[in-house]
Amino acid sequence: MPEVRALYERSPLAARGRPVRRVPGDRHRKAATPGDEPAAGRPPPGARTLRPAAAPPPRATARHLLDSGTDDPALHSLAEHTAARHTVTGDDTVLAAYDFLRGHWHAPDDAELARAKAWWRGQLLAAWPLSVHGELAAELAARHGAEEGPVPWGVETRLDGGALVLLPHGPAPGGPARPLGPLLSFLDVPGSGGTDRWEWLSRQRNGGTALTGFSMLRAGRHDAGGVLWARHPGSGPNEHTGATG
Repeated sequence: MPEVRALYERSPLAARGRPVRRVPGDRHRKAATPGDEPAAGRPPPGARTLRPAAAPPPRATARHLLDSGTDDPALHSLAEHTAARHTVTGDDTVLAAYDFLRGHWHAPDDAELARAKAWWRGQLLAAWPLSVHGELAAELAARHGAEEGPVPWGVETRLDGGALVLLPHGPAPGGPARPLGPLLSFLDVPGSGGTDRWEWLSRQRNGGTALTGFSMLRAGRHDAGGVLWARHPGSGPNEHTGATG
């Protein structure tokens, strides 16, 4: 696997990958994780925020929380990374979710906050750009001849009787500032810590998997994660095997 990684990073392919661009209808597609419903309708009282147009950008939110005395590595990375101001962050849903984070970072971790976080998880996973990961996972499942099923973001999911493993994921931990990183972590989204695609592929290969690969998503020149896959013998119904990262 190290040789494959070195070859990949020296090739023009490393600068490509499928772009995370908005297409008509993206904002209205549903791809929420089961159990996070309701992802539509009126939010619970604790989930209300400013109008998206009035919400500050994620980088400003990170600076605000750091100035208030918060010491969080992900917020530091987002606030200090100059590329963050030019990085794709998402649509109005992401801005509104960051406003919720800004207003509830220091809130008591009670049942009301848990309900509000669950509502925002559903909203965020159904919104661009995270919805694109779900669409790509569905395409990969179809290419492998597997019946389409729910493939939650950040969760290893087995399809086709356990023979196909899919993992929609974000950028590797420790990489450049990830605009969605602090938000995913605050909302307790599975896999919010990021996934190192090369480590994951190596684990699959070392475990005896014959075929592995990945489809990468990019936001401009930034690695936006993508979907990892592994094909190996297995049995049993479609299932989720747990979060990674």
